[in-house]
Amino acid sequence: MISNRSFTIIEIIMAIVLMGIFVWGVSLYITQVVDSWKFLTQRYELEQNGKLAIDFIVRDIREIDIDSLGNPQISSASDSSITFTTADGETITYSHSGNTIYKAISGNSQPLVKNVSSFRIRYYTKNYSEISPGGGGLSPGQRRQIWYLYVRFVLTTGDQSVTYSSYIFPRNLLAQ
Repeated sequence: MISNRSFTIIEIIMAIVLMGIFVWGVSLYITQVVDSWKFLTQRYELEQNGKLAIDFIVRDIREIDIDSLGNPQISSASDSSITFTTADGETITYSHSGNTIYKAISGNSQPLVKNVSSFRIRYYTKNYSEISPGGGGLSPGQRRQIWYLYVRFVLTTGDQSVTYSSYIFPRNLLAQ
């Protein structure tokens, strides 16, 4: 006598196929969640690193000291680097090399932020005219005319990029 309580081979195959479709759908969902998490984690790291870097740069450049004639204490300035003395007597250099922005205090250079795809510093006079380094550095006469600066850099990792920029008005120059 044959029992009616058992499954046929077709029912078992259908159950396996349905279970496979379900597992495939769940795996696609999990893959999307993991990819989104990776994307957001990279984006968060880029944004955090960029915010810290622009904050350091702005804070330090705002502290540029002036000499007895009221000129900024900037010893070198180009499109990709600036060296200046702060009111505390520290010599600070910001420079871009490779994919990294470096900060040097009294010659001790440390990476400030990595994954930098572009970095540019622009210099302006009291009349809001740009002072162009012309491919090299600014001359001493040009450096004395600096009234404010514009710093811009782009951080890139994978297919993501974030741009940071700021106009910076050194405190001691505005006090004149």
